[in-house]
Amino acid sequence: MTKRIIRWFYAATGAVLLLVLAAGCAKKTETATVQAPLLPSVTTNTGVTVTGTQSAQAGGTVTVNGTSPVTARGICYCVAPKLPTIADSHTQDGAGTGDFSSSLNGLANDTIYFIRAYATNSQGTAYGNRVSFYTNTVFRYFPGQSFGGGIVFYVDGTTQHGLIVATSEYSASWGCPGVSIPGTGRSLGTGHPNTITIMAACTEKQIAARICDGLDLNGKSDWFLPSKDELNLMFLKKDFIGDFSNDSYWSSSQYDANQAYSQNFSTGDITGSSKNGFLQVRAIRVF
Repeated sequence: MTKRIIRWFYAATGAVLLLVLAAGCAKKTETATVQAPLLPSVTTNTGVTVTGTQSAQAGGTVTVNGTSPVTARGICYCVAPKLPTIADSHTQDGAGTGDFSSSLNGLANDTIYFIRAYATNSQGTAYGNRVSFYTNTVFRYFPGQSFGGGIVFYVDGTTQHGLIVATSEYSASWGCPGVSIPGTGRSLGTGHPNTITIMAACTEKQIAARICDGLDLNGKSDWFLPSKDELNLMFLKKDFIGDFSNDSYWSSSQYDANQAYSQNFSTGDITGSSKNGFLQVRAIRVF
């Protein structure tokens, strides 16, 4: 590009006039696209085969290398409810993309384990979804197990029945402040009848009980709002379930005409909360 510059200087006034005449074409600006460093993409197989009281077979799939090739992949595992990383026990099952299988050995008997697939490239390590299993050749259900449309958080003495919590979360009021709704229990097993009782006595829409009752999740439609004691069982196993907020959650147990029981999932405190307040809601079901 060429330029001609003409200046006139006026000594009497001290004024300077600068005229710039530009000729030629404008300078072309080129923008370079720089790709951000990317970790690999990996998923954990949900099916884990327990091959003995101290061993299991698991696996995963690396779908994308990321910025650079995957140099290590496998399964990391530890005793629940800790979330495993490669700082814990882990297998090394080759490199690159594709499916892989892992043999987990030296496990403790009668123990719940969490596993995650991992894949490492030059940018770091990525992890897949969390999967749980139980080391016992006799089948039983256990907290943290994905089953029945949600995640198991309570198992009774038979080891074949219990409670499942939905993975979806909502925010709602309990409904009908000032209206006493007698007959809502607090103990284990009263959440379902409580939910029916609340809906019969309170016609407000989008309240916690009605949201739970109306859910159709993962092929299951028999959800309800947990009672005070059922909610506390959920809190005690929150680390096995994951993805809870540190806010308060509604139970289906009435405290008085203006309040219902709630539980803070940060502190564990159980209190009476105003029925017109918006708290978190997690539905549960029986299996």
